[in-house]
Amino acid sequence: MTSPFFGFNAGIPRVTARNSTPVATAGSPLHLSVEFCSNPPAYAARWLHGDRIYTPGSQHGSEVYAYGFTDLPTPHCKEARLTYVHMHEKVPRTFYFVVSSPTGVAEAVFKVNYTQRHKPFATSHSGAGSSFSSSATSSSSSSSSSAGGGSGAANINGGLSGYKPGPNTINTVPGNGLDDDEELMEPEEIHFPIFGTGSTVRLLAGFLPPFAASLCILLHYRLGGVSSSWTL
Repeated sequence: MTSPFFGFNAGIPRVTARNSTPVATAGSPLHLSVEFCSNPPAYAARWLHGDRIYTPGSQHGSEVYAYGFTDLPTPHCKEARLTYVHMHEKVPRTFYFVVSSPTGVAEAVFKVNYTQRHKPFATSHSGAGSSFSSSATSSSSSSSSSAGGGSGAANINGGLSGYKPGPNTINTVPGNGLDDDEELMEPEEIHFPIFGTGSTVRLLAGFLPPFAASLCILLHYRLGGVSSSWTL
């Protein structure tokens, strides 16, 4: 395959993305690659992602690897690569690679096609003190679940149990155990669960389940000869 920069001469730098619309699945790595040419040599070349800047030839935390430049056969041309180790729904979907030289600036834009991981739907049956998973119906159940428009969206972060928000959320959350089969919308359209709405249920003051209330009344009358009142 002939390089798009074949016969490149001096002038404004040029940048092209190897794949401008890469596909990424929740929890899987994302690999980006660009080719750029600059003559005179570039002042700087950087990856831009959200409010972060990644410098080629360095590692950023445990999630981002910005590899050093590789020389290409075409004079004055190089390759740059970046790996985002774990993609998840809070990672911005757009990446930029910008080259600046004395003669101008050029950029490549990556629009990530992010999808949630598809998981087989298993049906559990309980009877005579035992339970089993029906693998025969998993394929049909999975297809009907995807056709239903993502029935598990209400528990997108597992009720946020064990989730600790912090300043480095993007780099410190390596996955979220998603159970949905639907593709996420654009970031501005995503609706996340409200913090503090986990699976824990708190009883209101003065409220008792019917069984507990009945038991208290029964104990009150049975022990009437011993105590005139029963304090809850």
